[in-house]
Amino acid sequence: MNMKLFCLLMLPALMAGASETTTLTVEPNDLQQVNHWGVSVQNRPDWGAQWSIVNFSNSLDAVYKELGATIVRLNIDYDTYDKVKKREILRDAALAATERGMKWYGVPWSPPAFMKTINHVNGKVNGEINRLKPGYEDEVAAWLVDLVKWLDEQGVPLPIALDPQNEPDWNPPSYPGCIYSAEQIQTVTVELRKQLDAAGYPQILVAPNDGGAPGSDLSPTSNPNKGTVNMLGLLPGGAFETNAAFRAACGIITTHTYDLHNNLYKARPGYMKEFVDATKRAGKELWMSEWEVTHEHTHSDWEIISETVSHFNRDMSSMGFNAWMHWKLWEGSRFGAGSNDSGKCLYRIRRGDCLVYKGVGTGNNPEALRVRISSKEDKKMKLAVYLDDPDGQPVGELVIPQTASKERNFQTLEISLMPVSGVHDLYLKFEGPEHWREASLNWFSFEDGERIQAEDATEKITVEHWSSMLEDCYRMDNRKKWVYDDGFTLQKRPLFYFFKKVWNNAPADGQTVVRRMTSSSPQFQGESTAADPKVYRQDLAAFVHPDGMTVVMLNRHATEQTVNLTGLTGTEAQLCRYTETDAPTYNVDLHDAGCVSMKSGTVKNLVLPAESLTILLTNSGR
Repeated sequence: MNMKLFCLLMLPALMAGASETTTLTVEPNDLQQVNHWGVSVQNRPDWGAQWSIVNFSNSLDAVYKELGATIVRLNIDYDTYDKVKKREILRDAALAATERGMKWYGVPWSPPAFMKTINHVNGKVNGEINRLKPGYEDEVAAWLVDLVKWLDEQGVPLPIALDPQNEPDWNPPSYPGCIYSAEQIQTVTVELRKQLDAAGYPQILVAPNDGGAPGSDLSPTSNPNKGTVNMLGLLPGGAFETNAAFRAACGIITTHTYDLHNNLYKARPGYMKEFVDATKRAGKELWMSEWEVTHEHTHSDWEIISETVSHFNRDMSSMGFNAWMHWKLWEGSRFGAGSNDSGKCLYRIRRGDCLVYKGVGTGNNPEALRVRISSKEDKKMKLAVYLDDPDGQPVGELVIPQTASKERNFQTLEISLMPVSGVHDLYLKFEGPEHWREASLNWFSFEDGERIQAEDATEKITVEHWSSMLEDCYRMDNRKKWVYDDGFTLQKRPLFYFFKKVWNNAPADGQTVVRRMTSSSPQFQGESTAADPKVYRQDLAAFVHPDGMTVVMLNRHATEQTVNLTGLTGTEAQLCRYTETDAPTYNVDLHDAGCVSMKSGTVKNLVLPAESLTILLTNSGR
């Protein structure tokens, strides 16, 4: 009797436990096919004109051969109009990619200055918006076609596509950009198509308006020249329907998805459906050509992975992209000397970073330490000086003021010191509010003593890995990079291994298709339709290839989750993982979490660790 009672009493608890297991379902319908995985880069992948691209063959091999990418988006410098050197840089970048099996397409950030309303390349000059001059659409087209002819003569494989302007609805004051009206974008598209055909390049597609999906407006009527849908006239009755020449000239629709991830989508939840419906009506291939984690205070691999994976999943399973490209793969790691005395600096120093200088002679009781430093934030960080240990005797500190509007404009400041003399290990420790990225260090000295240059630090203590020597400067931030190559040590971050795993197992060969995933519990955010107003990030996505299914599952919760997976293909699957608790690391692949068996397309009681990414790879596809 007691045993029966015990079983009866336990039954509700067992049932309750079973009901808490979330079911994740891969829907059976094939969505769009994937034609390209890629990277979107600026200025010869982010390394600047002074850096020869051939010096970074390790990074190029990793990205163009190992990653599973198939296409690279290259910046066309406005100076390619009349400067052979800039053409040669683009030539070398395109060859570096195509010789490794990649395809490419090109887009300028600005046309040459004489084609703009202000004779300057920047998007805004002295507060005035810089636009394409009316009637210069044919000049833009002629410039790009002449460039293609020259590249062709140089033996460069032709680009898949050309786009006349990056983000034509945004006018940055600090770097090249150009505002186009919607009518100008449509006109230059037609003109570029016409001139490419006349030059014998009908195979090069025109991809107009390589810009933001919505622009930055929170109201659908506040600016008709913002965003892909409006610039291309994709709404019913718009230019895409009424202008047959424009519709025929438009080969690919390209867009960026920054704003959809945050305020705009939450403010206008119907916009994503509007975007998806409009681009589907157009009947053209759709590329997501630029996105990255944009909040600059991110500084952990887990934050980067969770943000990127949720965005990638949502973009691919809800918006119908046939191609997806990550922006700034190398995250701008290469730059010339800053505006300081000797061109030597430690750059982007953050809270918790500590520089160690061993065996520094202080002289005879100096009263001050002179430090050459810069910060673009006012009093958000403190520099403290310790002797012989990072937690040793404090001898002075400085609350760092804003020195200039730019990070590498330096000022010489003094730190009053307690009595100190002799030879010590000196610790310069940066303290203050978490996450701020703000300080750069050029040199320091004891009063008028010998200057100790920034790169003379013999050790660097930080919560993150630090970069290695870059010509005359250090960069103190490899937190957002996938790949870092200093010519000696190649660092591949965890995000590199995420894309490597997905892109190689779901290759962009036209045979991989996307499938949505749904969840029986709000513990996982997943979209069954693009119109769902409650979801703007996504934890789940699936990619199906004839050789197998790749399932991407993100558990952003602080507790582990047990799930049942249904709708799978095959008989068994391999698991790969990355978790928030993994130590910051590089050149280490995602964890092999073993194999699981499945029955009738179902895996039961799969545990997803707290704050983890899990990728499931099945042994058979569709």
